[in-house]
Amino acid sequence: MSLQVKDYSRAHIRLRFQEGVEAELRLMDKRGQLLSRGVNTVMLMNLSHEGLCFASSVQLPVQDNYMVDIRMTINQIPIVLRGTIRWNKKHEDGYFHGASFQSSGLLRSLLVRVMNQELLAQQPQQLKIHQSYQRLVHYSNWKRLLGQPALAGGRGH
Repeated sequence: MSLQVKDYSRAHIRLRFQEGVEAELRLMDKRGQLLSRGVNTVMLMNLSHEGLCFASSVQLPVQDNYMVDIRMTINQIPIVLRGTIRWNKKHEDGYFHGASFQSSGLLRSLLVRVMNQELLAQQPQQLKIHQSYQRLVHYSNWKRLLGQPALAGGRGH
């Protein structure tokens, strides 16, 4: 039996926030100039290294002619992300919005680390699994650098 993934937008691991995380949202033009002086408070629902979902009382249009600047703090680390609204959906108290990021590899790497820390804080029982995985990745990288198969049967002979 083969598994087919049709919805590629859901292919990334998402950090879900049970009660939401408060963030500040600003609207900007494509050059990075603020479109208004006002700051909207939104609630982050989930986050991946590619984008996020947030709840807002205001409906934002799905257009490429402006960007959103989202400022949040996760694990006491301030993060500023810029992106574009890709979808919105009405719910009882307002709207859910999905935004995709326009960020560098360095920022994505930082975001993955912060997400990892938050996941471990939410589920401390996963620490041993996480540490084992990190050792395996480290071991596989060294074997690859040395030109050896990553999953050799012996103990380094």
